Amino acid sequence: MVQLFSDAALVNRQMLEDMLKYKRLEGVDTALVIRGEADAIIPASHAQGLSAEVHVLPEQAHMLQMEAAEAVNALLMDFLGRH
Repeated sequence: MVQLFSDAALVNRQMLEDMLKYKRLEGVDTALVIRGEADAIIPASHAQGLSAEVHVLPEQAHMLQMEAAEAVNALLMDFLGRH
């Protein structure tokens, strides 16, 4: 990473961690993203650009695995059965 910059002092730990985070995604073929339509914690834009099957559960917020457990489990079982 230091070789990418003429000034090695510009490279910091956060930059390295951010680059490594996205490098780990290279081997992921398909992911399942299940989000609540009313999730105020994680924006919908976080699912953009991923090789992902995205499901949005209406009227659900951030804790949809508890509030809509049956729907989440059905989506998980279907996804795992296909991959």
